[in-house]
Amino acid sequence: MNDIITNGTEIKQRIISEVNYSKQVVYLAMAFFTDRDIANAIIGAKSRNVTVDIILSSSAQNETVKQMFREANINVHAFDTGDERGMMHHKFCLIDNKITINGSYNYSYNASNNNVENIHVSDDTSTYSQFLSEFERLKYNIDNQIAVNITSQIPETKVQQIQPVNIIDTFSQKLHNLIYSSALINADEYKKKGYKTSEEHNGNIEIFRAEYGNLKEEIRAYATDEGLSSKKNILTSNISVAFESTKTDLDFERQNKISVIKRDNELAKRQISDKTTDIQQEKVILESGNQNTGERGLSQINKEIEKNKLEKKNLEQSFIVKKFWRLGSVIAMLGLCVFVFYLSVFFASALYKVFFEGNVIRNSLEAGINPGLPQLVDANAAIKIFTLIFEI
Repeated sequence: MNDIITNGTEIKQRIISEVNYSKQVVYLAMAFFTDRDIANAIIGAKSRNVTVDIILSSSAQNETVKQMFREANINVHAFDTGDERGMMHHKFCLIDNKITINGSYNYSYNASNNNVENIHVSDDTSTYSQFLSEFERLKYNIDNQIAVNITSQIPETKVQQIQPVNIIDTFSQKLHNLIYSSALINADEYKKKGYKTSEEHNGNIEIFRAEYGNLKEEIRAYATDEGLSSKKNILTSNISVAFESTKTDLDFERQNKISVIKRDNELAKRQISDKTTDIQQEKVILESGNQNTGERGLSQINKEIEKNKLEKKNLEQSFIVKKFWRLGSVIAMLGLCVFVFYLSVFFASALYKVFFEGNVIRNSLEAGINPGLPQLVDANAAIKIFTLIFEI
């Protein structure tokens, strides 16, 4: 297992889940601890006879949780003189001689709700061993009033290794012990007797065979001894007790696993619910717009489109569209053409009189020719103008 989690809510739930699943030990070194939910999970582990040992920094923020732990008879190690000797800034948790949880995450509400944090959850034994050594060093320094940042020599002590719990192996060992105790068979005595006999005969294989045959005969005698019926009843009763005890342990473990799964499912449901809420809010903003930013939504845009369509329709209806080529239009066009022709003739006559006719009259008089009275409108004025221009 090598999990890295960066979501604050998921981090908190994973820590609580691992603590709730603990069976043997929970060791914790934490700089800032204010989250009572995690604290209650650790107290719950203590109530299940899990060994709990806590190291906290001397921050005043930890006082509430520290008091909760002490009221639950949990060992708490912390400086009581402030942080002038160096602050214990670790954030790691060790569970059942196997699981290591470490990272930037303080066990606080601010870390789970506001901060950007991370934890690394590992089952690497080497990692666990190194953190355990650091935990023992810190605890020794705090308990002996040594500065937390000083590397001290911890007196060598024989640390009891915690073995993983295996209910099936435990149950088998119980049955083994019950059978031997009910039949009054002392296995250690047989071992000692065998070693002694072997030593006396220098490990002679024939002696071993003889002793083995004797042992088989003794066991056969137990099997055929009718006086063992009462022992059989005792053995059956003891096996039943062992079975019920193991069944209780299995039921407890099953319920614990179900609780963990339920919590994980609840976390997943909450995350899905949060995402659904976010999507719904985004949908509302897309549909209705955002009043804070002034962003328009789809409904507003659709209303504007419908408004523009209506205005376009009203504008189109305001125009009067009629057929152009009707009798009146044809007559008007003919009249306009005649009027334009007349204007062109009049305009050409005016140009001719202004720029050319004076010269023509003058030349006629000089030649002794009477030009006569000039025409008011000369229809040939345009032709005369172009003729004179080309002559020039």
